[in-house]
Amino acid sequence: MEISDPDQTISLNITHFPQNLLIPSNDNKIIIQATNRFNKQALFKFAFEAENLNLNIPDELQKDTIEFGPGESKTVEIKLTPIVDGFGKLSMFVNWMKIVEYTVKVKKVRNSIVDSQINNILQKQTLSASKFTDDFNLDDFIIKMTKDEIKQLEKELEKKKKEYESLHLENSTNDSDKKRKKNKDSIEEIEIDEMGLSSEIEDISRKLVKGYLSNKDLEKALELALELP
Repeated sequence: MEISDPDQTISLNITHFPQNLLIPSNDNKIIIQATNRFNKQALFKFAFEAENLNLNIPDELQKDTIEFGPGESKTVEIKLTPIVDGFGKLSMFVNWMKIVEYTVKVKKVRNSIVDSQINNILQKQTLSASKFTDDFNLDDFIIKMTKDEIKQLEKELEKKKKEYESLHLENSTNDSDKKRKKNKDSIEEIEIDEMGLSSEIEDISRKLVKGYLSNKDLEKALELALELP
């Protein structure tokens, strides 16, 4: 008896089937010849189901796939053992495992480049440095000063700081009686003077930082720069 699937991918020919009543003590076996109908290699997967029967299936048939060469036939033997009185049922499934292959273009990234290749590239390519679009003004960062000029600026800075502290203390005093005696105009004048002194202190400090840099006194330049707003 021959069983073939509609696509004619594989044919199954049962060459032996027990013709007697199945008895556990007997050798009840089914022999099947499976033939690959393709003219090329093919993979098939076999599966079995049974009702009222125990199946002894060869290890080869229990693999995920079985490889058949072009037109190759394989003979398999299955043993049946009844487990109840009545009728037994054996179902066999064969799936064609189609091999799908994709071809893609790949390119390996180099792990290293030899010096000769780099030299060849540099000989063919001209490298040029980009030009600055903004002019660099040295005076924005450094002002040449003598040590005497720096000392004079330091004294002026200390003087302005003391004036600012005195004025700020006068404006922020907690004496409520004094605040009541001050009119609005005098308070505004003090605040304006504070702002003016603060601006002068900032200008002098910036000049001193540039002077320190010109004399390579980096520590003082950094210390004063950190005080700037």
